[in-house]
Amino acid sequence: MLESDSRGMQAIEVQAQVERLIADLQADGAPVYVSSRKRVESVLNALNILVLRRLVQESRGIFRIIPEEMDVLSYYANAIAHWRHAPAGADDSLDRNKNLGVNHVS
Repeated sequence: MLESDSRGMQAIEVQAQVERLIADLQADGAPVYVSSRKRVESVLNALNILVLRRLVQESRGIFRIIPEEMDVLSYYANAIAHWRHAPAGADDSLDRNKNLGVNHVS
């Protein structure tokens, strides 16, 4: 969702994005422990938690990030940043974080 524009995303779009991300992460060797049968339920639960925590708002089936909460969401996204866009053969974790498109929060 961090890469989505201000128009937001439907749950099915979030689900598709999660599926692509999981495939990319697994291709890079990341351990992903959510079975494919439970992913839809997990994504819907995660969206509901984000709404309850007021990090994301939902209106008419469209989920949008609350702009003031972008730093918090970026902080959570950084938990997997070292797995994203890893160059082939890269051993240095700093090199793995290049060109993430994710805000880093100190």
